[in-house]
Amino acid sequence: MFYLFTARKFVQAISVPDAKLRLDFFLIRFDQLRIYVPTRPPTEEDTTKEQKKSKQSLNKQTKPEKPTRLDYENQNPNPSLMKVIEPVANKWFKLREFKALLISLGLNIFPEPDSEKFVTITNKNKKLEWISYRNMALCSCLISMAYSKWNGDVDAEDTIIMLYQEHTKDKEPKQDLYKCLISTTDVFYVSESTENSDDLDQTKAQGTQEHSNMYHLCLEDICKNDKELVYTRVNEIDPLYFETCLNFLESLKVLTFS
Repeated sequence: MFYLFTARKFVQAISVPDAKLRLDFFLIRFDQLRIYVPTRPPTEEDTTKEQKKSKQSLNKQTKPEKPTRLDYENQNPNPSLMKVIEPVANKWFKLREFKALLISLGLNIFPEPDSEKFVTITNKNKKLEWISYRNMALCSCLISMAYSKWNGDVDAEDTIIMLYQEHTKDKEPKQDLYKCLISTTDVFYVSESTENSDDLDQTKAQGTQEHSNMYHLCLEDICKNDKELVYTRVNEIDPLYFETCLNFLESLKVLTFS
Protein backbone atom coordinates (compact mmCIF):
# COMPACT_ATOMS: atom_id res chain seq x y z
CA MET A 1 0.00 0.00 0.00
CA PHE A 2 1.22 3.50 -0.81
CA TYR A 3 0.87 6.44 1.49
CA LEU A 4 1.48 10.00 0.45
CA PHE A 5 3.41 12.40 2.59
CA THR A 6 3.78 16.01 1.52
CA ALA A 7 6.71 18.12 2.61
CA ARG A 8 7.26 21.55 1.14
CA LYS A 9 10.93 22.28 1.27
CA PHE A 10 12.84 25.10 -0.41
CA VAL A 11 16.35 23.89 -1.10
CA GLN A 12 19.40 25.57 -2.57
CA ALA A 13 21.10 23.46 -5.23
CA ILE A 14 24.85 23.81 -4.85
CA SER A 15 25.44 22.56 -8.40
CA VAL A 16 22.92 24.97 -9.91
CA PRO A 17 23.49 28.53 -8.62
CA ASP A 18 20.43 30.69 -7.93
CA ALA A 19 18.09 27.73 -8.47
CA LYS A 20 15.44 26.71 -6.00
CA LEU A 21 12.98 23.85 -6.19
CA ARG A 22 9.89 23.22 -4.16
CA LEU A 23 9.81 19.51 -3.48
CA ASP A 24 6.11 18.98 -2.99
CA PHE A 25 5.52 15.26 -2.73
CA PHE A 26 7.40 12.40 -1.17
CA LEU A 27 5.90 8.97 -1.62
CA ILE A 28 6.78 6.38 1.00
CA ARG A 29 6.34 2.63 0.66
CA PHE A 30 7.49 0.38 3.49
CA ASP A 31 11.20 1.25 3.80
CA GLN A 32 11.48 3.07 0.46
CA LEU A 33 10.64 6.56 -0.73
CA ARG A 34 10.77 8.70 -3.83
CA ILE A 35 10.28 12.24 -5.02
CA TYR A 36 7.07 12.57 -6.97
CA VAL A 37 7.21 14.88 -9.97
CA PRO A 38 4.39 14.96 -12.57
CA THR A 39 5.31 13.41 -15.88
CA ARG A 40 4.12 14.08 -19.38
CA PRO A 41 3.83 11.80 -22.43
CA PRO A 42 6.62 12.12 -25.01
CA THR A 43 6.20 14.77 -27.67
CA GLU A 44 6.84 14.18 -31.37
CA GLU A 45 10.26 15.78 -30.89
CA ASP A 46 11.06 13.35 -28.05
CA THR A 47 9.96 10.38 -30.16
CA THR A 48 12.04 11.55 -33.12
CA LYS A 49 15.12 11.84 -30.92
CA GLU A 50 14.55 8.35 -29.53
CA GLN A 51 14.19 6.93 -33.02
CA LYS A 52 17.46 8.54 -34.11
CA LYS A 53 19.23 7.14 -31.04
CA SER A 54 17.85 3.69 -31.79
CA LYS A 55 19.05 3.86 -35.41
CA GLN A 56 22.49 4.97 -34.37
CA SER A 57 22.91 2.32 -31.69
CA LEU A 58 21.33 -0.63 -33.51
CA ASN A 59 21.85 0.52 -37.10
CA LYS A 60 18.32 -0.50 -37.89
CA GLN A 61 14.74 0.67 -37.43
CA THR A 62 13.41 -0.14 -33.99
CA LYS A 63 10.36 0.88 -32.09
CA PRO A 64 11.51 3.18 -29.30
CA GLU A 65 10.15 2.92 -25.80
CA LYS A 66 7.75 5.62 -24.70
CA PRO A 67 9.83 7.62 -22.26
CA THR A 68 8.27 9.78 -19.57
CA ARG A 69 9.55 13.31 -19.20
CA LEU A 70 9.23 15.51 -16.15
CA ASP A 71 6.40 17.97 -16.59
CA TYR A 72 8.28 21.24 -16.17
CA GLU A 73 5.26 23.38 -16.95
CA ASN A 74 3.06 21.69 -14.35
CA GLN A 75 5.72 21.71 -11.64
CA ASN A 76 6.82 25.22 -12.71
CA PRO A 77 10.20 25.42 -10.97
CA ASN A 78 13.57 26.37 -12.35
CA PRO A 79 14.06 24.09 -15.41
CA SER A 80 17.80 23.79 -14.78
CA LEU A 81 17.22 22.29 -11.36
CA MET A 82 14.54 19.97 -12.69
CA LYS A 83 17.16 18.51 -15.02
CA VAL A 84 19.39 17.93 -12.01
CA ILE A 85 16.70 16.07 -10.11
CA GLU A 86 15.37 14.12 -13.11
CA PRO A 87 17.70 11.11 -12.58
CA VAL A 88 16.15 10.38 -9.17
CA ALA A 89 12.59 11.61 -9.64
CA ASN A 90 9.81 8.99 -9.50
CA LYS A 91 12.22 6.18 -8.55
CA TRP A 92 12.19 4.16 -5.33
CA PHE A 93 15.19 4.25 -2.99
CA LYS A 94 16.09 3.19 0.52
CA LEU A 95 16.34 6.21 2.79
CA ARG A 96 20.12 6.06 3.20
CA GLU A 97 20.62 5.65 -0.55
CA PHE A 98 18.08 8.40 -1.25
CA LYS A 99 19.90 10.88 1.00
CA ALA A 100 23.26 10.02 -0.52
CA LEU A 101 21.93 10.47 -4.07
CA LEU A 102 20.41 13.88 -3.33
CA ILE A 103 23.59 15.07 -1.66
CA SER A 104 25.67 13.85 -4.61
CA LEU A 105 23.43 15.95 -6.91
CA GLY A 106 24.06 19.04 -4.79
CA LEU A 107 20.65 18.86 -3.09
CA ASN A 108 21.65 18.57 0.54
CA ILE A 109 18.35 19.23 2.32
CA PHE A 110 19.36 17.28 5.42
CA PRO A 111 20.64 19.51 8.25
CA GLU A 112 23.57 18.37 10.35
CA PRO A 113 23.28 18.34 14.17
CA ASP A 114 25.08 21.69 14.40
CA SER A 115 23.49 23.34 11.34
CA GLU A 116 21.32 25.65 13.45
CA LYS A 117 24.49 27.42 14.59
CA PHE A 118 25.16 28.64 11.07
CA VAL A 119 21.71 29.40 9.61
CA THR A 120 18.52 31.06 10.76
CA ILE A 121 15.86 28.53 11.70
CA THR A 122 12.34 28.54 13.12
CA ASN A 123 13.00 27.79 16.76
CA LYS A 124 10.54 25.34 18.30
CA ASN A 125 10.32 23.51 21.57
CA LYS A 126 12.42 20.33 21.18
CA LYS A 127 9.89 18.17 23.00
CA LEU A 128 7.06 19.50 20.84
CA GLU A 129 9.09 18.89 17.68
CA TRP A 130 9.83 15.32 18.83
CA ILE A 131 6.13 14.68 19.54
CA SER A 132 4.98 16.26 16.27
CA TYR A 133 7.22 14.14 14.02
CA ARG A 134 5.96 10.93 15.62
CA ASN A 135 2.35 12.00 15.28
CA MET A 136 2.96 13.03 11.66
CA ALA A 137 4.54 9.66 10.82
CA LEU A 138 1.66 7.75 12.39
CA CYS A 139 -1.10 9.81 10.77
CA SER A 140 0.52 10.22 7.34
CA CYS A 141 -1.60 7.23 6.30
CA LEU A 142 -4.70 9.37 6.89
CA ILE A 143 -3.81 12.96 6.05
CA SER A 144 -1.43 14.75 3.71
CA MET A 145 0.73 17.36 5.44
CA ALA A 146 2.73 20.33 4.25
CA TYR A 147 4.84 23.08 5.76
CA SER A 148 2.99 26.33 6.46
CA LYS A 149 4.36 29.86 6.29
CA TRP A 150 2.47 30.56 9.51
CA ASN A 151 4.82 28.27 11.40
CA GLY A 152 7.61 30.80 11.00
CA ASP A 153 5.37 33.82 11.53
CA VAL A 154 4.08 32.70 14.92
CA ASP A 155 6.40 34.04 17.61
CA ALA A 156 5.97 31.09 19.94
CA GLU A 157 8.31 28.15 20.42
CA ASP A 158 5.54 26.05 21.96
CA THR A 159 3.31 26.22 18.85
CA ILE A 160 3.81 24.37 15.56
CA ILE A 161 1.60 25.02 12.56
CA MET A 162 1.42 22.83 9.49
CA LEU A 163 -1.01 22.38 6.61
CA TYR A 164 -3.20 19.31 6.30
CA GLN A 165 -5.98 17.76 4.30
CA GLU A 166 -7.68 14.41 4.54
CA HIS A 167 -5.97 11.91 2.27
CA THR A 168 -7.55 8.48 2.47
CA LYS A 169 -7.85 7.85 -1.26
CA ASP A 170 -5.17 7.23 -3.87
CA LYS A 171 -5.45 10.66 -5.41
CA GLU A 172 -3.04 13.57 -5.51
CA PRO A 173 -3.90 16.19 -2.83
CA LYS A 174 -5.32 19.47 -4.05
CA GLN A 175 -3.29 22.50 -3.03
CA ASP A 176 -6.34 24.69 -2.44
CA LEU A 177 -7.80 22.29 0.16
CA TYR A 178 -5.01 22.58 2.72
CA LYS A 179 -5.92 24.12 6.09
CA CYS A 180 -3.93 24.76 9.25
CA LEU A 181 -3.30 22.12 11.89
CA ILE A 182 -1.95 23.53 15.14
CA SER A 183 -0.05 21.60 17.80
CA THR A 184 1.23 22.68 21.18
CA THR A 185 2.92 20.75 23.97
CA ASP A 186 -0.58 19.91 25.26
CA VAL A 187 -3.06 19.71 22.38
CA PHE A 188 -3.63 19.20 18.65
CA TYR A 189 -6.46 20.96 16.82
CA VAL A 190 -7.45 22.35 13.40
CA SER A 191 -8.16 25.91 12.33
CA GLU A 192 -10.15 27.39 9.46
CA SER A 193 -7.10 29.37 8.32
CA THR A 194 -5.33 28.50 5.09
CA GLU A 195 -2.00 29.50 3.56
CA ASN A 196 -3.80 32.28 1.68
CA SER A 197 -5.65 33.74 4.67
CA ASP A 198 -4.96 37.40 5.45
CA ASP A 199 -4.37 36.56 9.11
CA LEU A 200 -3.87 33.41 11.12
CA ASP A 201 -6.84 32.40 13.25
CA GLN A 202 -5.49 30.24 16.07
CA THR A 203 -8.92 29.31 17.43
CA LYS A 204 -10.19 25.81 16.73
CA ALA A 205 -12.48 25.34 13.75
CA GLN A 206 -16.20 25.30 14.40
CA GLY A 207 -17.51 21.87 15.33
CA THR A 208 -14.08 20.50 16.24
CA GLN A 209 -12.31 19.81 19.53
CA GLU A 210 -8.84 19.92 21.00
CA HIS A 211 -7.15 16.52 21.30
CA SER A 212 -4.10 15.17 23.09
CA ASN A 213 -2.65 13.67 19.88
CA MET A 214 -3.05 13.74 16.13
CA TYR A 215 -4.54 10.25 15.97
CA HIS A 216 -7.62 11.24 17.97
CA LEU A 217 -7.81 14.50 16.02
CA CYS A 218 -8.09 12.43 12.82
CA LEU A 219 -10.50 9.98 14.44
CA GLU A 220 -12.90 12.53 15.91
CA ASP A 221 -12.64 15.47 13.52
CA ILE A 222 -10.64 15.22 10.29
CA CYS A 223 -11.75 11.70 9.27
CA LYS A 224 -14.81 11.40 11.48
CA ASN A 225 -16.98 10.21 8.60
CA ASP A 226 -14.94 7.02 8.24
CA LYS A 227 -13.75 5.98 11.70
CA GLU A 228 -13.43 2.36 10.66
CA LEU A 229 -10.85 3.34 8.07
CA VAL A 230 -8.90 5.26 10.72
CA TYR A 231 -8.85 2.22 13.01
CA THR A 232 -7.80 -0.08 10.19
CA ARG A 233 -5.02 2.05 8.72
CA VAL A 234 -3.41 2.96 12.02
CA ASN A 235 -3.64 -0.56 13.45
CA GLU A 236 -2.22 -2.09 10.26
CA ILE A 237 0.50 0.47 9.63
CA ASP A 238 3.72 -1.28 8.70
CA PRO A 239 6.55 -0.77 11.23
CA LEU A 240 9.03 -0.30 8.37
CA TYR A 241 6.87 2.42 6.89
CA PHE A 242 6.49 4.21 10.22
CA GLU A 243 10.21 4.04 10.98
CA THR A 244 11.17 5.22 7.47
CA CYS A 245 8.71 8.09 7.57
CA LEU A 246 9.85 9.14 11.04
CA ASN A 247 13.55 8.95 10.15
CA PHE A 248 12.88 10.94 6.99
CA LEU A 249 11.02 13.67 8.88
CA GLU A 250 13.74 13.92 11.50
CA SER A 251 16.38 14.04 8.74
CA LEU A 252 14.59 16.87 6.94
CA LYS A 253 13.60 18.79 10.08
CA VAL A 254 10.92 20.32 7.92
CA LEU A 255 9.23 22.06 10.88
CA THR A 256 12.25 24.16 11.77
CA PHE A 257 14.59 24.38 8.75
CA SER A 258 12.09 25.31 6.00
